[in-house]
Amino acid sequence: SKLGAKVTDATSVLAYRVRGSAIEGASANALAGIVSLDGKGDRLAIGHGDETIAAGIFDWDDASSAWVKIEDSSITIKGSIVSMSGDGKTVVASPSISDIAPLKGLDIARSAVSDDGSESWALNSISSGYSMDGSTATFAAATVRITPIDNVALSQTNRLVYGMPYANANGRAGVGSIALFEIVGDDPSTVENEEEWKQSSEFTVGIDVGSGFGDHVAISSDGNTIAASGRFANDLSYIDGCPIVFLPKNGCPAPVTTTVSESFDPATRTGAVAVWRNFKGAYFNLGQVIKGALGSQLSYIDLSDDGSILSVASPKSDENGTDSGSIRVYSYDETGRVWRQLGNTINDVPVTVGEFGRHALSGDGQVLVVTNSGGYGGAGLEQAGSVDAYRLVNGTWTRIGKRLSG
Repeated sequence: SKLGAKVTDATSVLAYRVRGSAIEGASANALAGIVSLDGKGDRLAIGHGDETIAAGIFDWDDASSAWVKIEDSSITIKGSIVSMSGDGKTVVASPSISDIAPLKGLDIARSAVSDDGSESWALNSISSGYSMDGSTATFAAATVRITPIDNVALSQTNRLVYGMPYANANGRAGVGSIALFEIVGDDPSTVENEEEWKQSSEFTVGIDVGSGFGDHVAISSDGNTIAASGRFANDLSYIDGCPIVFLPKNGCPAPVTTTVSESFDPATRTGAVAVWRNFKGAYFNLGQVIKGALGSQLSYIDLSDDGSILSVASPKSDENGTDSGSIRVYSYDETGRVWRQLGNTINDVPVTVGEFGRHALSGDGQVLVVTNSGGYGGAGLEQAGSVDAYRLVNGTWTRIGKRLSG
């Protein structure tokens, strides 16, 4: 989820304080899932670890200084992974379990405000085997095995990109796949109105066996820039000799010879991240494919609102000790048409038994918040987990506020 609005004064944020009391789970032993905030930070969506229970949507109430759950029978979206649009009017939930029959894709809740100011919600849904307009899925043509959607990102303008890192395609297992959709019209008055969602591209698939393309996805506020990572990919430039661009297959230029890794060994994989930008309705590669060191597993990513700044985490990087993890931030150079690192590498968190790298980037790309699951929280809190915030100050990513520990 995005971290608020633009903040440029290096001394303006000195500490983070709890807002409201803790939000309790719906039942015992039901883990909370991913959370997502709207652009103002006044609406919050929480995925549910027990994916038979609907995700929760909460509004901040100034009068009671508390988060208040929206009670609407139409909010039945289920999934541990959630994403909320910047205006807070669309929430997408994606189940991460695979034993749903038929395999389920996305639940989408959309709100509408009437003339009297009251808000009502309606449900959209999509099976991962079909396009959102109900037509036959592109999966069939691409021979992509129908798999659960593992993550999703929404733009401010109701464009949606999702990843399926476990998808099989073109005779290769686990290459992964991503797809892009956008909503047409604005009438969430019916219970099942999938026809409003239109697929904007063919499904794009990964290259190497087990590459996990679509492991994480990100989208700019206007929906014109998207990014995707392949945690175990060695490259994301070509597939079957053609550039990975969101184009019809007949738009592919003369194929080039490419090397495909058919065996899977995480230690020999670098991880890779690719970015695309919309140009006259088609999405073309933006800059070079960003690759990591062997075994570093480039994975978690985020984009600034305008898509010009990209953050990339390598949770298995060894730069500060074995599997200590690191994050690099890049700015797109329009003149050179390349991604250039912005500031220093963030890797100053102590080595832990957890994983460092899941993060969120502010809308202007100048503030970054990162989690360290199971990480060092201080004396006596060696595996409590921690959260750190950084701001770019004079070209250096500088920690702001105190470390938040579990």
